[in-house]
Amino acid sequence: MKINKMLTLVFSIVFLSWLNCTVFAAGGGGVIKTDPTKHFDPKGKMPSKFTIELQNGLRKPYDQLKNMLVQFSMGFEILPGTKPVETAASAKNPFKQEPPAVNTITD
Repeated sequence: MKINKMLTLVFSIVFLSWLNCTVFAAGGGGVIKTDPTKHFDPKGKMPSKFTIELQNGLRKPYDQLKNMLVQFSMGFEILPGTKPVETAASAKNPFKQEPPAVNTITD
């Protein structure tokens, strides 16, 4: 019985090592290199107006969000019921706010 288990173990190890070798051999191929001349226009031509419109359309939500955050930090109410925390630092510089002096978790 021990011989049968030993042969099964040996054959399974041999089979798995053979399978592993064939997998590595099938990987082949070198590193795929991209040609930088295909990405940019060789004459330095600017993108078309359609490309610029598409890029501006994709940037628009981020610009709106940035404007909303600036307005919120200045003290404007963005959504009904939301009020920003007014600190001395936000009055001087709306882009940088310092944490409140009172710890609201423990106090």
